[in-house]
Amino acid sequence: MPPQEFASYEDFFTFYLHEHSDARNRAMHAVGTLLGLATLILAFAIGHPWYALLWPVVSYAFRVDRPLF
Repeated sequence: MPPQEFASYEDFFTFYLHEHSDARNRAMHAVGTLLGLATLILAFAIGHPWYALLWPVVSYAFRVDRPLF
């Protein structure tokens, strides 16, 4: 699916609000955020700070409308 083009910020914001009106979408954002934070904390807690670089993969794997995996 090609990226959507917006003529104005107002058009984009209307689309954004519509996409985020679904409760499943908001829940998955919360799960992704919490898992991303847990990845960061755990990486430093176990003494492997380079693992912290995995947080974007972990966080963004939970997109409801367009899953990463």
